[in-house]
Amino acid sequence: MRRIFHLLAVGLITQWFPSFSYAQEKKRKIVEEKPTLSTNQGGFSFDYGMALGKDCKIVKLHNHPGRLRTPVKWASPKEIFIDTTLVECPSSGNCDWVNVKIPAWNTYSDKTTLGYGVNRDQYQQDPEAYCNGQRQAASPIPLITSISGPISDAKGDPIVVGVEVSCTVIPNAIKKVFQLRYVIAALQNGVSFQVGSSQSSAQGSSMTLLWESAESSEFLQELKRAEVKRVDSERTLVIEVSAPAIEVESKPLTLIQSGQAIFTTTAPAYRPKEE
Repeated sequence: MRRIFHLLAVGLITQWFPSFSYAQEKKRKIVEEKPTLSTNQGGFSFDYGMALGKDCKIVKLHNHPGRLRTPVKWASPKEIFIDTTLVECPSSGNCDWVNVKIPAWNTYSDKTTLGYGVNRDQYQQDPEAYCNGQRQAASPIPLITSISGPISDAKGDPIVVGVEVSCTVIPNAIKKVFQLRYVIAALQNGVSFQVGSSQSSAQGSSMTLLWESAESSEFLQELKRAEVKRVDSERTLVIEVSAPAIEVESKPLTLIQSGQAIFTTTAPAYRPKEE
């Protein structure tokens, strides 16, 4: 069972968070899909693709058999879809996919940049992808971002990551405020990590997760008060804040090890609106 560490209460639940997979998501939610493409330059060869689901975009990459570790970044001018290093893939078999699920709204197709190799820009392609447009004022839906799959850690060793962050808005008509509920969880089989902030440097070789979109002063204050900031297969961190008005911020979600970012994607979140 997984323990939820809440700033107001501590309880036990029987729910567990399975690993996210593109195949599972495709069965449930895919409404439109870009063709899965392959790239092969300078000894780097991998597949990549993107699909559009209900309120989300799903990004997938995986290395080809016999290929070495591959630094890769796929982004638009306003979003980072995925920035990581694919693990070396043995010649004798197929590597698992790295999957990212990102909130989507008012999407449109546009040219983007897929860079890979040295400094993630040694080679480049410009695939079409689903980009987020201007967000319209509407009833706030839950914003959920998840990453899962095999990547290279700061030392170049293969690890499995599995992270899900979500932000839910609960209007309180009586108090005339919005309650913001942030949940940070480790998916099944994913490495454990600490939850930190971009305002403090990550120390040591342990994994640290930074969710910059959520980092309002209210969020950081409650995070500082949390007795347990470590998240693993048995521990989920939940933080709640309230605000009279809210806005959406779209900044990176980054997993850091030994001071080095090993995975980054854009993870939107609601936060108290600044005056």
